[in-house]
Amino acid sequence: MPAERPHRILLSSDLMRFICLIILLALSLAVSAQSGRVGPANSVQTPQASESGKSAKELFDEANSYNKTKFAEFEQKKVPVSDGLIQQTQRERKQLAAKYAAMVGSRTDLSSEETYYLGMLHWVADNLDGTREAFTKYLTGSDLPAEKAQDARAIVAVIYARQKQFETAEKTLSEYLRNFRSGLRSEHRSKKKLRAGFSAEVTRPKR
Repeated sequence: MPAERPHRILLSSDLMRFICLIILLALSLAVSAQSGRVGPANSVQTPQASESGKSAKELFDEANSYNKTKFAEFEQKKVPVSDGLIQQTQRERKQLAAKYAAMVGSRTDLSSEETYYLGMLHWVADNLDGTREAFTKYLTGSDLPAEKAQDARAIVAVIYARQKQFETAEKTLSEYLRNFRSGLRSEHRSKKKLRAGFSAEVTRPKR
């Protein structure tokens, strides 16, 4: 009945809020299981000339793939992999990411893409404040790549959840979900146009 409709809408809104909080809590618990933030190792604080010339993306790719590279090296040298070695390698990866984040952060006039990869470097280093600041700045830009913008929103939402700022986390996640649905609608419209164009081409009479 019409009188019940506002009640249904309210239930739907409450349910969405509940689902958002559950997702945030799950993500928060998953990422908080990692070891804590580390700073750059004292022995690697001074950038080498080859590193200084690399782009923010190149530095991120190197730090992000550090574990894969090291474990391939361990396998080649037949080094036994223990829990201690895994933890040490993970710690070295975070230290490398922290070092590269400091390098990129010291550069002036960062582009939108460089700011994104600065955020990703802070994220690998488990520097939550640095990650949030970089991605918040990144999201103020215009004409952002949809995938990168969604990555930034998702990570910022998780950070707010880990820092127990659940109201702000929920708002950020809602923004993520809104853009996700918008992307699906856009993709659906594009596919619909392609199907319509293909159908028109197939049914066009040949001369």
